[in-house]
Amino acid sequence: MQGPVSRSRSDHGGRSRTSSRSRSDSTCPCSFPHCPQRKQNISRSAISLPSGVVSNDHANHPFALLTAAVTSTHAQSSGTVSGRWTTIDDNTGKPRSVVEITVVNGTLTGRIVDLYDKTRLEKRCDKCPGDRKDQRIVGMEIIRGMKADGDAWEDGTILDPETGKVYDCKLWLEGDVLKLRGYVAFFYRTQTWVRGR
Repeated sequence: MQGPVSRSRSDHGGRSRTSSRSRSDSTCPCSFPHCPQRKQNISRSAISLPSGVVSNDHANHPFALLTAAVTSTHAQSSGTVSGRWTTIDDNTGKPRSVVEITVVNGTLTGRIVDLYDKTRLEKRCDKCPGDRKDQRIVGMEIIRGMKADGDAWEDGTILDPETGKVYDCKLWLEGDVLKLRGYVAFFYRTQTWVRGR
């Protein structure tokens, strides 16, 4: 990935957020429906991760985005990101994984707790960096360092255990679904998670 440059993000409420890298969504030659400058269609490929990780190959930037589910003392409450969320495969529409999201001392984290493909329950992440290298994917913390910013959570990261890559991340509630947006270079992709088992 390129070194840091100035970046501008647009959150779900239409507000603009500036950080250390430049992101100009309106000019990116991407395949996202929101992009008026779309010049090409990029095919999506689902990562064969047993707990619902989804990948997007975007302009030679393979973008794998983990989908997850959440559990805490407020798991059944609407209006909170804590609880169980089921991730959905973009290509098949079928559930892929469950991740447990918790908030402790103002920091949100997410951990894969189950995979719908039971044949992959023992899969390990041989490409993951640092302390997560060679860990089992089930039980692995894939979302780290998220901080509340208004009604959203951001400034954290999400790990794709299929590729070992880490991406900037933002998430927020829309009604009773969870939106998660992952960023790589000048591109982003948003997924929807549903409250799960």
